[in-house]
Amino acid sequence: MAIPSDPTNESRALKLLASKGLIEVTDNPITLKDVKANPKNLKFTEIENASLPQALNDKDAAIVTLAFALPAGLSADKQLLVEGKDSAYYNVLAVKAEMKDDPRVQKLFKILTSQEMKDFINTKFKGPVTPAS
Repeated sequence: MAIPSDPTNESRALKLLASKGLIEVTDNPITLKDVKANPKNLKFTEIENASLPQALNDKDAAIVTLAFALPAGLSADKQLLVEGKDSAYYNVLAVKAEMKDDPRVQKLFKILTSQEMKDFINTKFKGPVTPAS
């Protein structure tokens, strides 16, 4: 199984596998050293995140983040494991404090959180992307 080699996404992959009962990890896993139990004897290979979709040519499975899965043509019907909607991982619109009230930022926020954007995301991605609420 291929997993991301960077600490943030490797930790995320380990937490996902643990949440599905495939491995047991320490309270705050960061690397493979934090795997306490591996009852399925999964063999892990750490690979740079952008290369994970291609790793499927040589590996039985890979934990691929959406940013790399979609451009590689990996669709929701190929997913075996999915993070829940309560996942701690999400994108945010962040600006410097002095830009908070800038009309351009306010306009972007309004667009990103609009019903039109939610409808677009739901139609375009059919499941793997959750619109802002």
